[in-house]
Amino acid sequence: MTSFKRARSPRRHVLRNCVLSWKTRQASSPARRRRCARSASGFGTSPSSQKAAAAAADALAPDEGDGAAGLVANAERALAPVESLAPELARAGDELRDAELRLREAASELRGFLTTLEAEPGRLEQLEADLDRIADAKRRFRVASYEELLARAAAARAELEAIDDGFDPAAAAAKALAVAEQSVRELADALRAARHDAAPRFAAAVAQELVGVGMGRASSSQSSRT
Repeated sequence: MTSFKRARSPRRHVLRNCVLSWKTRQASSPARRRRCARSASGFGTSPSSQKAAAAAADALAPDEGDGAAGLVANAERALAPVESLAPELARAGDELRDAELRLREAASELRGFLTTLEAEPGRLEQLEADLDRIADAKRRFRVASYEELLARAAAARAELEAIDDGFDPAAAAAKALAVAEQSVRELADALRAARHDAAPRFAAAVAQELVGVGMGRASSSQSSRT
């Protein structure tokens, strides 16, 4: 058992590192997990995210002038008096109202994000550090996405729990190998037996074909002369 523990310790070390990498990055809420997943997808560091959020909010609903939401509202107001003339116009009006609502909601979320950053001066550094740690974990465990990193961590946690419960991966692998080798031997024996059983029928079939092309009669005549 001691030698087994020594042999499996490198594997346990890798698994525990994977689990710890996930635990140190685990978000406290579904919303933060989604933010981490989006940030880990490669959209830049936190400072650039702040600039992008500010630019997007201004484009959607600036403090002065019409942004995207205002322009959509203007289009809806222009269409409203004639919506009753045709179903297509009514559908377009509904879509414009829905688009304006969604654009204003997106602008509100962006403003809320920027307000949170201003209220928490260290939030940018924290986000940037989280992104760096996630990127490092993705490189270490050779995964392409944050979701894949979470899946690897879950699989590692399950394997660790099994090992702690007494599961012996080396013994399981040896057992699987023995089963596979036994299956190969059984298949080889079955193939050998099938060839042995088929040999007489194959020889008879070949002899019949040779008779059909005249080689059988030639062999018989040669035997008679002899």
